[in-house]
This record gives sequence, C-alpha cells and structure tokens, in this order.
Amino acid sequence: MRRHQRHVWRYLRAVGADPALAEELVQDAFLLAWRKQIVDLGDAEVTAWLLRTARFLWLQRVRGSRRAAERTATEVLELLVAHGLPEASDRHLEALRVCRGELAPRAAQALELFYGEGMSREAVAAAMAMKPNGIKTLLQRTRELLRLCIERRLA
Repeated sequence: MRRHQRHVWRYLRAVGADPALAEELVQDAFLLAWRKQIVDLGDAEVTAWLLRTARFLWLQRVRGSRRAAERTATEVLELLVAHGLPEASDRHLEALRVCRGELAPRAAQALELFYGEGMSREAVAAAMAMKPNGIKTLLQRTRELLRLCIERRLA
C-alpha cells in the first residue's frame, strides 16, 4: 500500500477529484485489491490494476459528466503508461501544474468550472456568458493545449 498509495492519489487528483474524494477512492481501490488478492501480482501489474480501478471508481462518482471525466481519466492514464509507471507520475503532475498556470484566464476558468466544480457545459456556458458549443470547443482546445504542453515539457 505504501508503495502505490501516493501514485493512485495523484492520479485521482490529476483527473479532477478533490483531495478528500481522492483519499476515499484510494481507500476503496485498496480494499478491492485486498478482497481480490491483487497483491500477489507483480509490482507493475498491481500499479496498473490500482489505476484502472481508481479510474472506474472515479467515473462512478461523476456519472453526470461521465464522458468528459472519462476522457480526462483516460488521457492521464495513457500519458502515465506511455512514459512508464509509476515514476513518471510526479513529472506529469508537475508538468500539468505548470501548463495549467500558462493557460489563458478564460480557458483556466472553463477548466475549473467544468472539471473542478463538475458543472455541465450548459452551466459553464451560462456562468461565462458563452454558448454551450463555445464551451465545448474551448474545452477541446484547452485539453489539446495541455496535452501538447505536457508532452513538450516531458521531452
């Protein structure tokens, strides 16, 4: 548990869970691992299983915005897998923090409202005096900018 807890918690934070929810989901993932005797697998397999389980548990919690959360969770997991588990997670999260700090204020606000607050596109559009399709486009472009920025920083 000590070896994997921080990585699973950071993954959940990267996909948008607040600290308390991330802690709760980490505990749930470890409880499932214990019940299913996952600890008998190799270290890399245990890490991968825990991250997949955490992703599933997170998606269960955010059913209302499931598609958006699923894309984010999948993209972060793919980045972690592409660059090695779990050593890369600290580097990825630091790159994500730096890249988020470089976003335009409007893009950062849309991300915070949609992923941080869990608001729907329609609610974000109303809060930002935009149309829902404009928010959809803004979020798509922002995710792409973040992906490119993270990849550039990790290269």
